[in-house]
Amino acid sequence: MAQKLKNTLLIVCTALLLGSLMSASADAARRPSPTKAECASGNVQPNPEAAKDENAPARICVPLGSTCSTKTGAQCLKDNPIVKDLNTIVGFLSGLVGVVVVGVIILGGIQYALAGDKAEAVSAAKQRIVNGLIALVAFFFIFAFLQWLIPGGIFK
Repeated sequence: MAQKLKNTLLIVCTALLLGSLMSASADAARRPSPTKAECASGNVQPNPEAAKDENAPARICVPLGSTCSTKTGAQCLKDNPIVKDLNTIVGFLSGLVGVVVVGVIILGGIQYALAGDKAEAVSAAKQRIVNGLIALVAFFFIFAFLQWLIPGGIFK
């Protein structure tokens, strides 16, 4: 009997705790728009989510150190130093991969031309060309993944 009472009490306390947490988070979502004095950066900007969500505040705080208060999201991403560095690195590595893959395919073609009647050399040359093409296809898939992953895409 005592164990059943303990279990019931535990369930009731858990339900009350979860209910209070849910109502607190719902109240936090319905907060009024912050003032400049309430923001650490001292700046507020229009909330793009306010048009979609009636509970979202009309204005939100600009993060401390951000210079994006007067820019659109695309401009902020374009000017972001991390995104710029990522685009530079990906652009450099893309060119490097392209040069290496073309070099491997050319080397395989030269091997194939010089192989003559040697079946083993012809097979090795064909395998090198196939490996170069596989690397090129793998690079295209990685490039597509990075295009999706990096905000604003690559080479924009």
